[in-house]
Amino acid sequence: MSFFSSENNSNSAALSLFGKGSNFEGKMDSAGTIDIAGNYNGEIKAKEVVLREGSRTNATIVAEIVRINGYFDGHVQSDHLIIEKHGAIHGKMSYKTIIVESGGMLHGEINRVE
Repeated sequence: MSFFSSENNSNSAALSLFGKGSNFEGKMDSAGTIDIAGNYNGEIKAKEVVLREGSRTNATIVAEIVRINGYFDGHVQSDHLIIEKHGAIHGKMSYKTIIVESGGMLHGEINRVE
């Protein structure tokens, strides 16, 4: 069982939640989704990472899907990078596909990979 996770007895992967007002530093590795609404510093490896509105993250993220709707500073490597309307990303981005919603901001090194 994962730290701060919710798991079913089915084949679905874990969901790790870090709520608004929480602060966490370290390294996370999950076969499921990591959902952050608070503050996080460190490294993340997961199937999907969701950074909620109001979150502040300084990290290296490697994930199949990354959704940013808060503030992110660092390096993200993702197949599908989505910057939502309240999202701001600063740093290095490597992706196969990218979506930037109206209002979303990005600044830094941007690399599309095959």
